Amino acid sequence: MKEEVTVGMADSVESKIENALNSYMKLFPEQSSSESTRKNYRGYVGKFLTWHYNIYPAVELGDIPWDELREYNTYQGEVCGLKGNTIDQHMSAIHRFFEGVLERSWNRSAVPRTFYEQFIREVPDDHEVRLIISHAACPRDALLYSLLATSGLRLSEAVHVRYGDILDNRTTLYVGPSKNHQDRLVPLEAGFIEALIKYYRTLKNHPSKEDLIFASPQSRKDGEPITEAAVQRAMKKVVDAVNLGDKEFTPHSLRYYFGTEQYASGMSLEDLAVLMGHKRVTSTMLYARMGAVRRYRREHADMFANKVFAGLTLGGL
Repeated sequence: MKEEVTVGMADSVESKIENALNSYMKLFPEQSSSESTRKNYRGYVGKFLTWHYNIYPAVELGDIPWDELREYNTYQGEVCGLKGNTIDQHMSAIHRFFEGVLERSWNRSAVPRTFYEQFIREVPDDHEVRLIISHAACPRDALLYSLLATSGLRLSEAVHVRYGDILDNRTTLYVGPSKNHQDRLVPLEAGFIEALIKYYRTLKNHPSKEDLIFASPQSRKDGEPITEAAVQRAMKKVVDAVNLGDKEFTPHSLRYYFGTEQYASGMSLEDLAVLMGHKRVTSTMLYARMGAVRRYRREHADMFANKVFAGLTLGGL
């Protein structure tokens, strides 16, 4: 296994990498990809290309063998110390680079995904979600938290929602292509629409259908959403302020809440996968693992009525 590489590259190689990355970024239009996604994927592919030209400078990108990709996987784990899920994120970006820029079919059996344990996340309950929403720093943040918790959108999707995306007499939301390059429709709760109308009426300049609901107030450019980092910082302050112990809920925790609650309420995995925007049902299995206990408690509430322990003393407790 080769050691960490720090060798400098010729200008021609740097130009090749820059040109390749510029072509790659065209696969991520700004209207359907968040800034963090574009930055991360560019970084993943850029790191691979730098490694490739340092180790195999004579091999053109179109001729990279699958053995090299497997070697790069091992390099990331053994030399760089990356965990399996992070390695898979890197390889997912390279996969798209191969198909979108190099126009090469991807061989899944030749470059298998790295196995990693998918741990059950901490999911807020109804009370905790209400606390987070009610203690938001401003009405806009409260509205955003409400949307995340009642629709299951990713944060990158939510900040790009426009007024004109609300369809069918204010009952449905159109979500444009994002992480999996697929668009979808999700139902909207009446409570969210009521909150949106109240928020809309507080605005001095009423926006049009083309305007973002969660536009950045500091933006000098028209149509720029609030940044995901700003939302994450604001919610961290809320979580710290409402004293939820050592729980570290994030905006994505509200997506977990939605998925878990839908499964616990009886929704099938197939339907939930559609609402969550998952390409494969296997991705939705995490919500089944998290929601199984909640579903069981609701379906068998009588078993949790303390019948066994009523009047029972346990060792003097």
